Amino acid sequence: MEFSGGAYTKDKGGKNRIILTGNTELGNLLVRTEIPREKLLAKINQIQGVTVIVILASCLIITLMSFGLSYTITRPIKALRKSMKQAELGQYLPIEKKQANDEIGSLVNSYNKMIVTIRTLIEDVYIGEIKHRKAKFIALQNQINPHMLYNLW
Repeated sequence: MEFSGGAYTKDKGGKNRIILTGNTELGNLLVRTEIPREKLLAKINQIQGVTVIVILASCLIITLMSFGLSYTITRPIKALRKSMKQAELGQYLPIEKKQANDEIGSLVNSYNKMIVTIRTLIEDVYIGEIKHRKAKFIALQNQINPHMLYNLW
């Protein structure tokens, strides 16, 4: 059986149909097939709807993952920046939070070691200054005490 042609028509009721007509091999039988357009396109519309939903869900998931990754990267940088501002003001406090083993975590660990070293050096200078002043005080006392002893005799 061969189909000779197809046509797209609109009925009086407003329904769209696809009409296929054809003759048999002997030519004594006419075959006419009418397919409602909605029924033919139903699967395509269903696939189109699923595709749109999958694309929107993918965009949402990618956006959420982007925000999550951005937060995990920027949070330690902001903490490091805040601690550096405090160090500029003279408050040498290390960052206490557990750091990841990435480049930023390595920077934070190095910064913490630097802060501890600075605090140790400041304490050493402070103790050295106290010892220096104490030594000066004792030297001045030693200068005064013999002089007073000689004046009493």
